[in-house]
Amino acid sequence: MLFMGSQKYPGENEFDSFVSSHGGNSNACTGYELTYYCFEVNKKYFQEALDKFAHFFISPLIMESSLEREIEAVDNG
Repeated sequence: MLFMGSQKYPGENEFDSFVSSHGGNSNACTGYELTYYCFEVNKKYFQEALDKFAHFFISPLIMESSLEREIEAVDNG
């Protein structure tokens, strides 16, 4: 659900698109007690990518339209 966007960067999947279009990738893994997030991006775009990533935690968006899809993904995961 973290990658749904933030108030500053509201586009769903905007972060993944940004990272992949600048020579990188991102991933997340959820365990029983922890969730791990990581990303790589071309050094030139690191500050912008980090700002986008940080805003997932500062002001996340949880859109009703995506909520059920995410719940189903967790339940079936």
